Amino acid sequence: MTDRLRNAYRAIGRLQRRAVAAVRREPLIWSAAVLVALIAVVTVLSNGQAGPVSPPLSPSGQLEQARMLSSVRKSAVAQALANQAAQTHAAPPAPRTSVGAPATPALATTLPATAVWPLHGRVAMGYGWVFDPTGGYWFYHTGWEIEAKSGSAVRAALPGSVEAVEREASGGFTVVVRSPQNVIATYTGLASTQIAVGSPVGQGETIGSLQAASGGNIGRLGFSIKRAGQPVNPATMLPKTTAGASRQG
Repeated sequence: MTDRLRNAYRAIGRLQRRAVAAVRREPLIWSAAVLVALIAVVTVLSNGQAGPVSPPLSPSGQLEQARMLSSVRKSAVAQALANQAAQTHAAPPAPRTSVGAPATPALATTLPATAVWPLHGRVAMGYGWVFDPTGGYWFYHTGWEIEAKSGSAVRAALPGSVEAVEREASGGFTVVVRSPQNVIATYTGLASTQIAVGSPVGQGETIGSLQAASGGNIGRLGFSIKRAGQPVNPATMLPKTTAGASRQG
């Protein structure tokens, strides 16, 4: 026996003696340590064991399994196609309708097809963009200015009721007449008026006389129409020609 082996056996013997001495000194601690080590070994061995393994399928079994999977896939595809066809041919949903939505008023149902000229005269300023030679600028005019001899009769272009009679800074009057379907006609530059607020006015009825401009014998009537709060070009509601009246120009 060589010296290396003798030294190894001697070292093992010393370790054994030390272990026995340690167990004699602290028997409870070493017993618990050994028990914990045994439990750990058992746990590792039990977790490492594999479960039961099913035997491999025979060739005929593998073929039958493939047939079953194919049948399941075919049934799923057929069901999906049937659902898609049912959704495609289903009746479309009923259109949603708004309850109580206001209908667009038909002006011709209660108003005359055309208005009448409120004044026999010349359209000195029309509807739309016009140039003011006095101020030297362009502005959008939302009505007409009809020029005629002062004192001329001013008539109601449309039937309705008098909504307002206002005094102007120039000393004249402004008369506002409301017609059915929220149509409002405004007349400015009247020298006088005999009608009162709330009075009914028939189409063509005299509502006042034309005021003179700057002390002369010629005056201008401001005439405008609004429907549902929006300005309307009077040319779209007045006849193209009328006795004693001429278009702008």
